[in-house]
Parts: sequence; C-alpha cells; structure tokens
Amino acid sequence: MNKTRLPVYVVHTHSSTFAWNVIHFGQLVVSNKFRKFDFGTRGNLKHYVTRY
Repeated sequence: MNKTRLPVYVVHTHSSTFAWNVIHFGQLVVSNKFRKFDFGTRGNLKHYVTRY
C-alpha cells in the first residue's frame, strides 16, 4: 500500500468522523506537536486563513 495515499483510503471508510480523527492523530504523531488538523496549504488557507 502507498502510505502517502493512506489519508485518502481512510476518508473513504464507513465513518468519516473516525477517519478524520485517525488522520489527525497520525499528523500529531509525525509532527510530535499538538496542533490543528493540517488540510495542506490550500485547505489551511480556506479553513484557517493561514498556510500553517
């Protein structure tokens, strides 16, 4: 399995709320910091009005 596509696969599971939580937890583990959900550069601009 392509690990970079994991968020896409997880989002398409039965419970999208659970999927977003799993993705966010993964982001927290990778960054080793507690922070908001990372939607990517464009998504962050849309949701948070910032790139980060």
